[in-house]
Amino acid sequence: MRKIFILLFAFLCFSPIFAKARDISEITDWYIKDFQSEITVNKDSSLLIKETILADCGNLPNKHGIFRVLPTQTKKTQSESIQTPIELISITDSKDNKLKYSTINNSSDHTITWKIGDPDITVRGINEYKIIYKVKNAIRFDNNNFDELYWNLNGNFWDIETDKYSAQISFPREVIQSNTEINLYSGKFGNSSNDLAAYKWLNNNVLLVSSNQTLKTKEGITLSVTLPKDIFAPYIPTFIEKYGQYFWFLIPIIAFVLCFSFWYSNGRDPKINSAIAPMFEIPENLDPLTMGIIMSSGSMKTHHITATIINLAVKGYITIEEIENKSVLSKRDYALILKKNDFKSLSFSEQQVIKHIFTLEKINETVRLPSLENNFYAALSLMRKDIYNLLIEQDIFAPSTIKNMFFPHKIQVKSLQVQIKALIIPIAVGLYFIMDIFLMISSIFGFHAQSLSPYAWISIILPIPIFLTFLFLMPKLTLKGAKLVLLIKGFRMYIEKAEKYRQQFNEKENIFEKFLPYAILFGLTNKWIKAMNNIYGEEYLASYHPAWYCGASISNFNVDSFTTSLNNLSSTMSSTFSSSPSSSGSGGGGFSGGGGGGGGGGGW
Repeated sequence: MRKIFILLFAFLCFSPIFAKARDISEITDWYIKDFQSEITVNKDSSLLIKETILADCGNLPNKHGIFRVLPTQTKKTQSESIQTPIELISITDSKDNKLKYSTINNSSDHTITWKIGDPDITVRGINEYKIIYKVKNAIRFDNNNFDELYWNLNGNFWDIETDKYSAQISFPREVIQSNTEINLYSGKFGNSSNDLAAYKWLNNNVLLVSSNQTLKTKEGITLSVTLPKDIFAPYIPTFIEKYGQYFWFLIPIIAFVLCFSFWYSNGRDPKINSAIAPMFEIPENLDPLTMGIIMSSGSMKTHHITATIINLAVKGYITIEEIENKSVLSKRDYALILKKNDFKSLSFSEQQVIKHIFTLEKINETVRLPSLENNFYAALSLMRKDIYNLLIEQDIFAPSTIKNMFFPHKIQVKSLQVQIKALIIPIAVGLYFIMDIFLMISSIFGFHAQSLSPYAWISIILPIPIFLTFLFLMPKLTLKGAKLVLLIKGFRMYIEKAEKYRQQFNEKENIFEKFLPYAILFGLTNKWIKAMNNIYGEEYLASYHPAWYCGASISNFNVDSFTTSLNNLSSTMSSTFSSSPSSSGSGGGGFSGGGGGGGGGGGW
């Protein structure tokens, strides 16, 4: 009985370790049965990577192989990226026989894809794929205290599941367990915790990372290892790698100059010969976000959102609460509280902002700004597109049509024909001769068209989309839009020089709060608040406190303290709305899918 009890206990304890075999009848697509990576970290900051992928498609019809996608660029921050060139060494099967594959270089997405398999051959059951490649520029040197390997091991963008994954990472002998720090992140892209993987040292300089359960689609494992200084050499690109690709861009530059000259003559915004006069009311009763997009020629900035939120607060739809932080070093925290859910009186832009912040389920719903970090920025482009399309319908921006290119000032058809011949024919003929001459010179030096880099082909083809871009985007503002911009400039003049127009200021009620969001939009917050102080006087200010703002640092209203708090609020909002996930994995600051490497793949 004791033996039976021990065996039963052991089975209950260790049964989760053993993955249940998949029933072949349940297989509806490829899945990865086993995925093993062997990574050698070299002192020249490169990685030699061997991936052995055991994939199973059961008895499904029309299956030919798998594809592997890898990034050739690592995004360090929202505005900074580094190149991680990839050199393919081999793609073979389990017996080291070469497999048929095709390579797709996607320069716009900065990825390389190997589509492995033969479209004329159907595969069944389990197939093994061995991919060996080298990645340059994999080590980071941004920290003064340590270097870092921040690497997405298997990739967060697989379309199929992985039952088991392991990676064996071999470091130079100078890198040992005692002088490193390990952080793991697993799960969906952006997840900063780790529930799906574990690591252990096999010996002093060999690390093993293993999954502890099936990795579902879009789930990955990312590793951060801090490394001692002065062991790894920063990657130094060759002259051709660094500069060679840019010579090709002379071709699209020439095309751009030609198109720009045409736009300068025919496609600029309409000019209105009228002086800017002060505007004492909000032009067309525009909300700050819509006004900001019009001012920015269709672009949307984060401070446009900030101004709109203040405007919603002034209107009573939102209350802004400053939350006092106990730690002196902590940045300020704010909460947005929804006070109304009847949005009929709001503009389309204002409704869009509320919709992307709140769930709109109940009154007094509270959203803290930190909860919007790393995700709200994704909604900005969608909002901009919808608002821009609405402005086209309202005849503020011109629709993107060929007519706007060739009839910006009601050009006659005869003139149109002349312009088509003068512009399209030279570009077409010029491109033909450029390509012909280049291919001829290339053949003299032993190069062929098939060996041209993607940058070369992009630069040769790029003049066509450049031309089409100018063709479909001219002009931007309509005559109505240009007149509206003139009114907006007059409104800005009034806010900037409010004391000069003291009489008009005093004739209106609640003008300070009503125009405050627009002062933020124009970058005139300090001037507007000081103008209020000078015009309203100290007695008014002593009894004033904005009902829509609860500031932990404001007890009695004071112009300077309110200005400081409002500036802090604007700064916090702007950084929150534009924030994206962290760029470093050390010290627990990373996330699944962060760093270099990774990518994904699937079956076909």
